[in-house]
Amino acid sequence: MTRRNVQAENGQGGRGTQMILALIAAASTILVGYWQFGHKEKQRDEVDRQKHFTGRVTDVSNGRRLQGAKVSLDTEGVPPVLYTDSEGIFSFNLAKDERSIHLIIEAQGYKLYYRRIDSGSASEIQDIRLSPTPEPGKPLSGELPPPAATSQSGPESMNLIANSSFEQMSLSGSPKKWELRKWQSTGTGSIDKSTAYSGSNSVKVSSELPAHVSWSQSVKVEKQTTYVLTAMLRASEVVHKENPSYVLGAGIGILGLGERGEQIIKYTEPVLSTIDWRPIEVRFDSGSYDRILIMLELGGYYATASGTAWFDDVSLQAE
Repeated sequence: MTRRNVQAENGQGGRGTQMILALIAAASTILVGYWQFGHKEKQRDEVDRQKHFTGRVTDVSNGRRLQGAKVSLDTEGVPPVLYTDSEGIFSFNLAKDERSIHLIIEAQGYKLYYRRIDSGSASEIQDIRLSPTPEPGKPLSGELPPPAATSQSGPESMNLIANSSFEQMSLSGSPKKWELRKWQSTGTGSIDKSTAYSGSNSVKVSSELPAHVSWSQSVKVEKQTTYVLTAMLRASEVVHKENPSYVLGAGIGILGLGERGEQIIKYTEPVLSTIDWRPIEVRFDSGSYDRILIMLELGGYYATASGTAWFDDVSLQAE
């Protein structure tokens, strides 16, 4: 083969190699661009599926922003504990498909704050105002001093719930003034001496299968009066049995007792999870009833639930 032919073949081979390399480079550029586009779209989708919640914690009496307040959350995908910054701010992303979460805010010198939020919460900063805990015998700023003590004064005289912390026991081992009621054989109720928010005892209701079980107490009230019911609640693996109309887990039911029997007045917001001790509260009007039934329960009249719930420090006071 002549030198000229060899040079011609080498030239053609070089051009072929260059063409292949150019095609590989072009394909690589297309693939990288496609990946970047898909990655950005995925990130955009993830952002679209989230809602940003920002809160600002302040003192209700003077508006001072509280730094270092502890914010506890009970939802997946979010750090369980956050702390407010120097401006009293905390924030996190809440998935739009998340039905609701609960947050508890603690700050030294202030009352415990509890709130339920959902994916529809506004994206603007939400103000959360904490109430200072007064020193014993010292009123908060702007409050009138308490009346002189009498034989009937004090917190216990205001609480309409008898044996509210379950320290008084009957000979049978059940808490005095409380009655265990259950509608399914799987439901159980007992005193728990190993778990209590205060004192030595709490009451427990539990069921491995969906059930309705409660500790109940009948209480005399004034008609057409607004009352505030509070309690401490702890729960373990509480699951609601699907019901399209009612969602009931661990909580408190309030029933009016009258000529037509027991009539539902209100339920507290149901707890459906595992939580440590948490305050629950509900306001209601007694309407035409002068006697009501307080039910510390798992499940309810229109829906059942499984799991375990503990109750302690129950209080009922006129507002």
